[in-house]
Amino acid sequence: MYCPKCGTENSDGAKFCKGCGAVMEEVSPSSSHEAASIPQQVRTKKSKKKGCLIVVGIAFLIFVILMIVALLNGGEADFTTANIQNAVIAKEIDPQTKEALIEQDVFPQDTQVVYVTCYVRNVPADTKVAALWTYLPSGETLAGDPVYLEGDAQVQFNVEMPNGFFPGEYQVDLLIDDEIAETLQFLVE
Repeated sequence: MYCPKCGTENSDGAKFCKGCGAVMEEVSPSSSHEAASIPQQVRTKKSKKKGCLIVVGIAFLIFVILMIVALLNGGEADFTTANIQNAVIAKEIDPQTKEALIEQDVFPQDTQVVYVTCYVRNVPADTKVAALWTYLPSGETLAGDPVYLEGDAQVQFNVEMPNGFFPGEYQVDLLIDDEIAETLQFLVE
């Protein structure tokens, strides 16, 4: 027979439940169907409790992971929804829209300006976007001035070399809040 309170199976004729100590009642034949359904009801309640505990455990684990990330990041846990789309290197851009007019990733040495343009979406207020230009053969870098956005926008960066560029490969890292969001490369021949 099963305990009507906790659902633990007990031996027939037991006066008290071995699981919870509740008084066991004799089950008459007319109520045997009710008694048989009690363990299933109790099991359903136990399953719901177990499911809730799993959800709480997962939420706690996520919280702990976020705290570890924050500690490893100097006490800050910065996450952004901003993302970069349609990033291209260009020879020329439209000054009004900041969109590429001539996309290009191979330039002659006498090129004086190279542009990078992209659309930044899902931008929370005060999002910092910047470009870091690297001449790969030497590892020499040049950081341009960052742009602070208050919403979605087309942005452009450029690097100017009045005497032309050194031949070789270049890399442009586009950063959102000081984290690399996209990397582009171009070649000067």
